[in-house]
Amino acid sequence: MSKHTDVEGDVLLERKGCAGVITLNRPKFLNALNLNMIRQIYPQLKRWEQDPETFLIIIKGAGGKAFCAGGDVRGKNFFCPHLNTFFPQ
Repeated sequence: MSKHTDVEGDVLLERKGCAGVITLNRPKFLNALNLNMIRQIYPQLKRWEQDPETFLIIIKGAGGKAFCAGGDVRGKNFFCPHLNTFFPQ
């Protein structure tokens, strides 16, 4: 049985048997990671790490074009608060 913990968001988290499944859900942006996504994924990974019934983590991308295009540079403070120096608005 699967359980979605964030059905409407940029990240879908579910449990399927002994596997935790993370779906990057921003196909319009080639599933590029932003800070909000990292804030959702990391705590769940830590919970699954401590769960003796979780043996496998699967990370997949929604849509058919890309798994993950990397970090979303438009979310300027994703990497560093000083990115305005390099990417001014």
